[in-house]
Amino acid sequence: MIRKAEKKDTENLIDGIIAIWEDMESPFVTEIPLPELKEILRESMLQEDFRYHYSKGIVCERNNAVAGFIYGYKGENERNLDRSFKELLREKNYDQKINLSFDQETKAGEWYIDMVFTQANFRKQGVATELLASLPKIAKEAEEPMIALNCDLVNDKARKVYEEQGFQKESEVTIVGHVYDHMVKKVDE
Repeated sequence: MIRKAEKKDTENLIDGIIAIWEDMESPFVTEIPLPELKEILRESMLQEDFRYHYSKGIVCERNNAVAGFIYGYKGENERNLDRSFKELLREKNYDQKINLSFDQETKAGEWYIDMVFTQANFRKQGVATELLASLPKIAKEAEEPMIALNCDLVNDKARKVYEEQGFQKESEVTIVGHVYDHMVKKVDE
């Protein structure tokens, strides 16, 4: 079942976000102790301007468990995201260790997939495919003609899933010092 993320999903969402940040070698996971990072995420997920607020999350539920999720938003909204998250990091003096100027990941005219995650025990069961298949309707409702995402150059498994869903490389983008393919898919009329 595909549904909007809810508050009850918090711990599963946090674990997935942290797993992706670990793969990206994000300074959030290298500079902030894990228990504190989880608490910062819990608090930030309640703020509407946070890119990982519930309203931006889509969950695939299987057997009453979160099997995976996608976070996304209109590309033009990216610059206005994370004010509360950054302020919380400043209050805890993490702005002294972490650059809070985030890399631009998307652009206007795209419904941007910020994050795709499948729980380990649900991998190779079509979770990501099911989540991705639900996005054209969401993009249409947001009046966006394109869906976009960034795929790590060395993540062939993810690239295959994205290409099977109709995504094609448009350009390259650098995020946290890593180069990614910026892939797009036109939303069918």
